[in-house]
Amino acid sequence: MSGSRDLAGHRIHWSMRVGWRSQADGTRQFDLNLWMLDPETGEVPDALVLTMAEGQVIRLVPSVPRVDALRARKLPEALWPKARLCGFKGIVETGAAAFAVQIEIAGTAHDLGTIKVGSVTVLEGRNGWLFLAGDTNDSPAQYSRNYHPEADWLAGWRSYFDGMETLAKTQPGIRSLAFLVAPSKETVLGDVYPLTPAKYPLIDVFLSEFGNRPGFFWPAPVLAPHRDYAFDKAETHWTDFGARLTCEALLKRWTLTPAQPPARYRLEEGRGDLGDKMLPAIRALRPSADWPNPAKLVFDNFALHHGNIKIWQNPTPAIDETLMIFGGSSADYMVRYLSAIFARVVSVYTAGVPDPALVALERPARVILQTSQRFLTQPAARQTDVFATARSKIEKNLLTIRGSHAKEMERWHPAAGIETYLQKTPVVA
Repeated sequence: MSGSRDLAGHRIHWSMRVGWRSQADGTRQFDLNLWMLDPETGEVPDALVLTMAEGQVIRLVPSVPRVDALRARKLPEALWPKARLCGFKGIVETGAAAFAVQIEIAGTAHDLGTIKVGSVTVLEGRNGWLFLAGDTNDSPAQYSRNYHPEADWLAGWRSYFDGMETLAKTQPGIRSLAFLVAPSKETVLGDVYPLTPAKYPLIDVFLSEFGNRPGFFWPAPVLAPHRDYAFDKAETHWTDFGARLTCEALLKRWTLTPAQPPARYRLEEGRGDLGDKMLPAIRALRPSADWPNPAKLVFDNFALHHGNIKIWQNPTPAIDETLMIFGGSSADYMVRYLSAIFARVVSVYTAGVPDPALVALERPARVILQTSQRFLTQPAARQTDVFATARSKIEKNLLTIRGSHAKEMERWHPAAGIETYLQKTPVVA
């Protein structure tokens, strides 16, 4: 939130960031970080006054040096001593979802407006663990409410698994086909999650209905004993450690025992997708892959998310086969291990939906259909057309690397674009 306004003979400029976290009892903690000043005179308001919906009043005075604001507003250096402490900072704990903002100048209060806080996107559990909330799939409700499946939901998932069996039968080159569900963080770390588990949560209903289907793989029991390394406190997705544990367990189920790259990791500190939503941002350590991997990325269509295709080639594989994975963000972590093992790994972003035409083109020996636990609320489609999705993304310039798509397509193969892949032309890095 930023802006400027004429108040009491001053043109006051401001920039405000509001972060918040939610507790299980509905209480919210707001972290406010802002600066306010008149860039012409260097004057700073006397106070910032926040009035909550229930009547609670918080008064903050300027006390934080904000040289960045002085530079951003190009204040003359002569005014810096006067304006240096133009920053306001405070933490407010309240159950309110909105608050009124006023500033005081020379003893008079002036209204700036009302801040309405959006839906909570992070739940804070015990010991600093952060969990996803406010998502379209309502992850907290999936964990804490009993699920009563409707007929359409059951029929949709039955159709999907029937489609899996059809894919295996019509693609004779497939030796192994797996449907893999990446567990939600709270499923593995329930004892630090701030909500009470339901007796019949969605995942239990799903496992009861479909857990015995051919190829179904649920790695939560594999991850649970190593959960502090399989996940980190500030990220929704599993770590490279958790992804590798899952892949190793899946290869064991497939009775594949390849020579393993050393289980070598480096500890990296990052904010993660959850920690980045906090103010101040919360950072956490996570084990990241540090094993040798001779595989090279030889193909990328640059489509953003759905429709993206990436291919890795490994000149010295432990398993001289092609593996295809139709997955989502969690699959990216799996690929870091799988590409070190298999001769060719084709990763397609579809959230677990296969493309029979693409499978026929690649003729893989192993196929993984990977989705995430929170996506189980809606039955996945039996199949998709990845090329159609990719073309649409390219036409709309929805690419992971910005710029003219003609230029980006040259990265696939000079002047050939997506047709290069359709014609099975080798793509060279």
